[in-house]
Amino acid sequence: MYLAVETITNYELSESNSILYGLAEEEFEEFGDFLRKDESASIIIRPQLAKIRKLDRSIGENLKALYNYKCQICGNDFGKPYDKKIVQTHHIRSFVISMNNDFDNLMVICPNHHSVVHKAQPEFDFETLTFSYPNGFEERLIINQHFGIH
Repeated sequence: MYLAVETITNYELSESNSILYGLAEEEFEEFGDFLRKDESASIIIRPQLAKIRKLDRSIGENLKALYNYKCQICGNDFGKPYDKKIVQTHHIRSFVISMNNDFDNLMVICPNHHSVVHKAQPEFDFETLTFSYPNGFEERLIINQHFGIH
């Protein structure tokens, strides 16, 4: 197998960074020519360091069961027609910052709301159980069986 290596200059790196800086992941993925074939696609095994979240997943799984796999925001169970459980748990205070995986820092939400919450980064008010989005939109949880319970 032939492997070619090309060097990128500091100028090219700087120019690329200025173009890509501030793009959301979805925008980055849309950037460029999409009508291409990837002849280089493969799996490469290489040693590397990895950061792994260490947390008790059963807390989130128990909350999913408590909510019968429904989103606390919209009440939908998008996996039901497919007989699949696709609801997700969301850390209200970011886990990588807080290291808080306790039940009162988790909520059960559908993949759609999970994407919106991560992209828009609304503030969550624990008193009113409401998300306040930067554009002024507010969205209250319609299902709550664990916040305020100790």
